[in-house]
Amino acid sequence: MTKMLHRIADASHRAALAQHQQHDEAPKLRETINDCDAKIARYRATLDAGGDPTLVAGWISETTAIKKAAQARLGFTEALPERMSEERIAAIVEALGGLLGLLRQADQHDRAEVYARIGLQMQYRPGTRTVLAEIRSTDIDRVTVMCPEGDLNPHAR
Repeated sequence: MTKMLHRIADASHRAALAQHQQHDEAPKLRETINDCDAKIARYRATLDAGGDPTLVAGWISETTAIKKAAQARLGFTEALPERMSEERIAAIVEALGGLLGLLRQADQHDRAEVYARIGLQMQYRPGTRTVLAEIRSTDIDRVTVMCPEGDLNPHAR
């Protein structure tokens, strides 16, 4: 079971890294920061040339706010997704074990309702004797797991 969870954690981490790289907005944010620096320099030059201090101060304030927001977002987007620790995986396994026990004992209609609400879709592939289990939900990141028959089912042939 732990081996399977490690495979799931690895797959989830790889998917998170791929999504991070695909949606990397860092170049655009850096461009925004550079544009703001250039604007602020021009505004200061306008002020030095005798421009209206109140008007120029408003421009500088607005541009500085945009720059700070981009800098904050850049700090957030540059953080790569982290792998889960062994302790966190163990805690999840323990918590899921109790939930899975309750789910196993639940009425089949209740179980079906839980599966539907989390977006669980399963497909058996007889050629490879595997089950493709996928959760598709707007609330939960998409997770796809291939489970060879017997890996998690001690009663399988």
